[in-house]
Amino acid sequence: MSKPTTQSAAMKLLEFPHSHYCEKARWALQYKGLQFKAVAILPGLHLLTVRRHAPQTFVPVLLLKERVVQGAGEIIDYLEEVCPSPGLTPADSELELCRFYEKDLAERLGVTIRQILYQRLLAYPDFIRYCFTQNMPGYKKVIFRLLYPGLKKAMHQRYDVVPAGNATRASVSLGGDSGFNLAGILR
Repeated sequence: MSKPTTQSAAMKLLEFPHSHYCEKARWALQYKGLQFKAVAILPGLHLLTVRRHAPQTFVPVLLLKERVVQGAGEIIDYLEEVCPSPGLTPADSELELCRFYEKDLAERLGVTIRQILYQRLLAYPDFIRYCFTQNMPGYKKVIFRLLYPGLKKAMHQRYDVVPAGNATRASVSLGGDSGFNLAGILR
């Protein structure tokens, strides 16, 4: 199967530029050599933007002429289907194991990293504003500044973020009985 050249020119990736989930999708598109337009969307207002195209409210979302693909893993699976070379995932008996680890690490490590980062960084509104609005027009930066107090509260609730100073330990099991301890990062 050849690269979807006419389709790839029309591909848009709705994203938060700082998100490791979105970065994974961007890397996959770049690795495949596909042209796409990354569209940074505002947190909070992304609920409206994403819901116009996809069933859930999370990013990344790949918009194509005739299809919408939501989620980094799903985007990679789609790209492997329409543009198998160069390959990103094994095509044999190792595929299921690869998908298991991808999902498992995204759920356990990815979620924990997001919690740790937000737990620390939400206390720095200027830095968060930069992360979320870099390369956006000035009016969107103003909107974000106005929405930030409510977004901060919503992010604490949505992502189960413990306010800075109250956290003492976070650990993620990376297999077996041992755990990867992230407690030192929280102190």
